[in-house]
Amino acid sequence: MFEAQIKILISILEEKAELLKVVLNITENQQALMDFGDYSKEIRDLFTGLTLEKQENINIILENDEIFNSTFEKLEDFENNAKNNRDLVKLLQGKVKAVTDLDMKLRLAEENLKTFVRPQPKSYNKVLAKQLSEKYKNQIKPPGTDQ
Repeated sequence: MFEAQIKILISILEEKAELLKVVLNITENQQALMDFGDYSKEIRDLFTGLTLEKQENINIILENDEIFNSTFEKLEDFENNAKNNRDLVKLLQGKVKAVTDLDMKLRLAEENLKTFVRPQPKSYNKVLAKQLSEKYKNQIKPPGTDQ
């Protein structure tokens, strides 16, 4: 029973690692969109779509975390059984470390994204508005011109 439960935990952690990689990739893509500097409706819609996709993956991760916690709580006599299943327990520990490392990378990427998306002081907004107007001033056509 113990061995089967550990294998379930390992499987859950492997799936979580894959999902965290997907979420990290989505977050990096969102950051790339923000770095691009184009805030058109198309880009905003793309960003929103990525956010929804990210949330779907996060929901699966949360469901799996509940299953993991429930399974872990049911482990019987962990200390004694771990001695008899050292290789399996070491594998489990390695998976926990891998998931923790991915989680930290994701947290850092999310913090960077939040810093970029976070509302800025009015002085920053004025600078940004000036930069955008300079960038696009040649693309804006005065009324009555067909060029």
